[in-house]
Amino acid sequence: MYFAIELYDPNTEDCLMLEGDDTKCIVTILDEDDPGTIGFEVTEATVQKGSNELMIVITRSDGSDGVISCQIKTD
Repeated sequence: MYFAIELYDPNTEDCLMLEGDDTKCIVTILDEDDPGTIGFEVTEATVQKGSNELMIVITRSDGSDGVISCQIKTD
């Protein structure tokens, strides 16, 4: 979907369009209403034997519409 924007001079009698290459533009509306994809920031991690914690980052990409959630289980 798209629409055009044009700039006009309201101070002219006939409200003429302003001259120049930068007085008109086309605006494109992208369909980005997807919730996106949840994934791991890295797909491999190494931890020392005996460590008590490991930080795993989860990312959201390719969309941002609405609230999303996930459940994580470790073995």
